Amino acid sequence: MLRKMLKSKKGVTMSMNVIIAAVIALIILVVISVLIMARMGIFGKGTGCEGVSGGECIPADADCKEYTGENKIETPLACSEGEKCCIPSPI
Repeated sequence: MLRKMLKSKKGVTMSMNVIIAAVIALIILVVISVLIMARMGIFGKGTGCEGVSGGECIPADADCKEYTGENKIETPLACSEGEKCCIPSPI
């Protein structure tokens, strides 16, 4: 009986299948995690001044129109300290 159990490879095959499935699942989870983290970085930029089409951070004491040479207006969007955000004028 013991010899018969030692010669049987069913248990080994099933264990290998489980290990392979677990490795594939882990790889898929890592890829999904990387994609989500990359999207979060893009989303974070999209809510700031430079995420707005044509948005530009300039020194706080400068005038948007004079500094950029374009018809831009000041907005409350986030820039670094000592800067303000200028975006294209809707008019």
